[in-house]
Amino acid sequence: MAIDIDTSRIEELSALAVPAWVRGVWQRTMIRAEGAAADRTSTVIWIQTPTLYADIRVPAEGETSPLAGKAGFAGRLDVEGQVCRWRRPIDLHPGPEGADQGAMFRDRELLVEVGLLANYYEEYRLIDPATRCLAASRGGLAIENGSVKFAPDGPLDILVAAGAFVTHARRDGTSALRHGRLEDGGVTFDHAVGDPAVFEGGQGTWTIWTDEIGETERSALLAATAT
Repeated sequence: MAIDIDTSRIEELSALAVPAWVRGVWQRTMIRAEGAAADRTSTVIWIQTPTLYADIRVPAEGETSPLAGKAGFAGRLDVEGQVCRWRRPIDLHPGPEGADQGAMFRDRELLVEVGLLANYYEEYRLIDPATRCLAASRGGLAIENGSVKFAPDGPLDILVAAGAFVTHARRDGTSALRHGRLEDGGVTFDHAVGDPAVFEGGQGTWTIWTDEIGETERSALLAATAT
């Protein structure tokens, strides 16, 4: 099956890149918040490419902390100093626009996040430096006054990959995310949240935001979104 891609906007979109210190594949090791038991067992993988991100959260079997729960979101990260604001055009549990804000601090391979509009503390460990990334979206978008605007309605896909780590997020009425690895020329997804039926029938042209990998790997990653 032919896959349509548009690489004409890479230069324009790369101007919106986040600072190097926040890029990477990050695995959360702990979250705690006032009045709740800490969660240290959920699988939480956040892939932050220079331009787009995806964050998938899958609780461990038997985890009882109220901080655990299936969740996932994807979009653009705005960074101003140490303050990070997650724009979530794809979100398994949508909330108010701009509600996800945190102050983040990096010390080598440790990233600490402290909530600004909610009382929480998280720690992340770097598992890949994201020196070879792909970021792509499929669906309506526009750049207005230096800010990206995704179409608020209609189908939207976001695909991010760094090293062997891959996350595909899709919105079509509801949202779903799946995460896996690129191995032997194909992608195996081993974690998912949301309704898997959302991934069926995706069509349209992929807009490439960041492309630091070869054509063969890019084709394998984009082809995996159709399965």
